Amino acid sequence: MTITITPQGAAWFIIAVLAMVLLVYLILLLRKLIGTLKKVDLLLEDSKVITEVASRRTTDVDGMVDGVVEAVGIMTDAVKGNQNIAKAASSVVNAAAACAGIIKGKNADAKKDK
Repeated sequence: MTITITPQGAAWFIIAVLAMVLLVYLILLLRKLIGTLKKVDLLLEDSKVITEVASRRTTDVDGMVDGVVEAVGIMTDAVKGNQNIAKAASSVVNAAAACAGIIKGKNADAKKDK
């Protein structure tokens, strides 16, 4: 039995072996890719849950912030109103002190004249 190897036959044999090796590598790559895609799917499900929780908390916090802003505004208005009352009271006390000073000054002048 005689086997003749031609350059064309050898090239086809090498190409066939390389195709089989490439096919094995592709199968291994697809197995790893499927495992990776499963893990990515789990991560996406977790991120979906986290996003929903964050969205609810953001809505809750937004409502609280609105309430806090309103409360601070009311307190600021109250403080400003109290400042106006305090300024008015201070003005009244200063006016009374000035009147008292004038009366005392007249009494002091009257005593000097005697």
